[in-house]
Amino acid sequence: MYLSSHKTNIAGKRHYRFVILFFLLCVSFRWLFIKENFVGLLDPRRGHIDSVLLFDRGFRVRKTKRNDGILIQNLSRKLFLKCENARQAEAWTVEFHLMLNRGSKDFVRTNRYESFAPVRPLSECRWIVDGATYFEAVAEVLDKAKEEIYIADWWLTPEIYLKRPTIHGHYWQLDYVLRRKAVSV
Repeated sequence: MYLSSHKTNIAGKRHYRFVILFFLLCVSFRWLFIKENFVGLLDPRRGHIDSVLLFDRGFRVRKTKRNDGILIQNLSRKLFLKCENARQAEAWTVEFHLMLNRGSKDFVRTNRYESFAPVRPLSECRWIVDGATYFEAVAEVLDKAKEEIYIADWWLTPEIYLKRPTIHGHYWQLDYVLRRKAVSV
């Protein structure tokens, strides 16, 4: 498949920019894959995921006017995929619609309170009002971890104290907690 992407500027004019171009003339091929709540493009030579489009309320798939490609779009992006022929474009369109009607319908419909995510019953969650309560909860979860700890944060300094006041010295400082867990596992 040949891939291109376009954006619309303020004046409403479309500017096409080819996402995956080799030098000037050779268009690179990517593998398209569909999962339960997103679609992705994979570079088979490097093994890297190049692009991901999440299934959301604005997710649409349609064939192009010439029927040799499909346009995939969600609330934040548009992706044009040029197929080898009209039959391949039709097959991909059918596959997308099957996926959207099966496992992905929770993400493409309007959920309670206009949320992007469906309600998950029996989820373990907790109301947290301030930073002190949040970091104390993080300290408790880190302390209970048995195998792995994944941290996703915009900016998290390792010198932060997770529990305050700091009566126990550096015991609840993030880098010390992580060091203790690394040694114990």
